[in-house]
Amino acid sequence: WFSARAQPAAMPERVELANRECKEVLRKVMAHKMAHPFMQPVDPVALGLPDYFDRIAHPMDLGTIRANLQRSAYSNGSAFVNDVRLVFTNATTYNPSGSDVHIMAQTVSEEFERLLKPYVRHVSAATTAVVAAAQPEAESVPELTSRQMSQLLNAVKRTDEGGWYFSEPVDPVKLGIPDYFTKISHPMDLGTVDKRLEKGMYEDT
Repeated sequence: WFSARAQPAAMPERVELANRECKEVLRKVMAHKMAHPFMQPVDPVALGLPDYFDRIAHPMDLGTIRANLQRSAYSNGSAFVNDVRLVFTNATTYNPSGSDVHIMAQTVSEEFERLLKPYVRHVSAATTAVVAAAQPEAESVPELTSRQMSQLLNAVKRTDEGGWYFSEPVDPVKLGIPDYFTKISHPMDLGTVDKRLEKGMYEDT
């Protein structure tokens, strides 16, 4: 079984899904009559959305998730559940409330959560505390001001070892790598990070 901590709820949850069950849940989600806008990666050029990658940090779509499942790219159920939820979070974040895509994302998301219910197990607070205590502490990251983060980023971009190569989003068509978005779930580049720093989109380091 895959064990994954679900989104925050009144009581902590654990979602238990085997890879086969992930595929079945996804199949039903993709069969939903309102799921078609979420089947493939958003193409900002074709759709006329020049600010899409500025506003959406981690693009995701159901087709990419299906490909990830087929090649066993998810080491646990948490990654699967989080990626599916990310598809709809991105859609409702970018598209204004009341718009067709926003409403469709909410509708299909509700269906996904309904399909997940049989696999949800409530976990007591005591159990959660024991599990948390057993986890190794994450390495602390020093707090930096926006100015310090910008200076650090500029230093990375100026390195002689090829910092420039990562300054723009990867263009799969131009570079001839059609499977890029299948293998890379969360594209990112230094130029996009720089723009987000300028807009104050990072709450912390």
